[in-house]
Amino acid sequence: MSIISFWANNDDPKKDRIVFRIYGAKTELIIDRKCEQLCMNIAFRNDLSPPLYCTFDNGIVYGFVPGRVIDTKGVRDITISRLIARKLAKFHSIKISQYIENKMLDFHIPVFFRLIRRFLAAWKDRFGDPSSQNKFVGTFVSKADIELEVVFIEAAFERLKSPVVFCHNDLLLNNIIYNNNEIGFIDFEYAGPNFQSFDIANHFAEFAGFASILGNLGDCSQIDFNYLE
Repeated sequence: MSIISFWANNDDPKKDRIVFRIYGAKTELIIDRKCEQLCMNIAFRNDLSPPLYCTFDNGIVYGFVPGRVIDTKGVRDITISRLIARKLAKFHSIKISQYIENKMLDFHIPVFFRLIRRFLAAWKDRFGDPSSQNKFVGTFVSKADIELEVVFIEAAFERLKSPVVFCHNDLLLNNIIYNNNEIGFIDFEYAGPNFQSFDIANHFAEFAGFASILGNLGDCSQIDFNYLE
């Protein structure tokens, strides 16, 4: 994926700025681009996303969100953590039933399982080269085992009865923008109806970023409490 930003105001490069995002090759096998665009529009209508200006075969153009991405230190700040929680609560409060009833959303099951099955459908587990096949079998669990795990998790979520709400589903630190006591979310590739508990848990799963070991960051229990509070 490539991201390029443009602006028309020479005096202030952050004003009237737009972003061109070019999709990576074959990412549509995993990511439902129509759903992504629809979710961006839903979020925009609820003042939770910049506008989506146009789409083309392999990309989109949308508004720029000013600010800086959150880092592992910033996300542990009590003030910022609560801002993130409040913003996510607004996402979860969007009434998605009107969009489902109008067939604007073409699915009635949580994105979580829909996405996993897209991954499984695209999973190549047979190779013509015997050495590659042996290496694959010796390194990874089988697709059949993963499918059984999905069924197990599905049953667990049914017992949990977590509400299905409008979710971002990808709240890694680079997708959270902080600017003057305000929080914005970007990147709606995986957004859609999903379990509320998943969206919250996924945010904490991304807490350490990509280059850190969570154990090195100390006890997070107080941060968890402040977030949920």
